[in-house]
Amino acid sequence: MSELLPQDCPTFSQGLRQAQTRAALAVRLYWQIGRDLERTRAFYQAYPDEGQFAAQPVSQLPWGHNLVLLQKLKDPAQRLWYAEQALRSNDEQSDE
Repeated sequence: MSELLPQDCPTFSQGLRQAQTRAALAVRLYWQIGRDLERTRAFYQAYPDEGQFAAQPVSQLPWGHNLVLLQKLKDPAQRLWYAEQALRSNDEQSDE
């Protein structure tokens, strides 16, 4: 039976393990992209008009802050109010 195995069996096994690791990483990457594209789509749906978005405080907040606002607040007026408060708080802290 051992004569049926290639002479470089350890190299083959190592290559197989590396391929499995790369495949697992690729699956995780695509899962993360899908998750992030879902969030990106929700962000776009919340602010479909680019001109409207650029004029709002949310355009000045970091991505993570916007995600929290989108996840926790369904009402656009509430999101806008919290975004304004976050910017105002940040401005006050930077003035100190």
